[in-house]
Amino acid sequence: MTERVLDADKYLGMLFEAMNQKNLALLEGALAENAVFYFPKTAPIEGKKRIITFLKILLRKYPDLNFTVRRIIGNTASAAAEWSNHGTSSNGDSYQNAGATFLEMKEGKIIYISDTFKNTEIV
Repeated sequence: MTERVLDADKYLGMLFEAMNQKNLALLEGALAENAVFYFPKTAPIEGKKRIITFLKILLRKYPDLNFTVRRIIGNTASAAAEWSNHGTSSNGDSYQNAGATFLEMKEGKIIYISDTFKNTEIV
């Protein structure tokens, strides 16, 4: 039986599903070992393990963070999503933002993720 490879737009949708469910195992198998994540105000996060660790820390800082995806456009190799999110920080402060995420695939794995935010002052 051959493994079904999803298009980039489906993987991008899965990324937001994993974040909303706080289930990063959904994402972990889709990341290439050498994937790179560009997140505002940080150095590039290189490697699957570091990306997953970063996302776990982010979810600890914003335990009820929830994304609403407005649209995803893409094809087999790349995709972009426009989203908004809201939540509460671990110290009780309200949080909301909007932005875009870009994703690229190679050989059936995510190799590149880049986030842009409308408001980076609160990160």
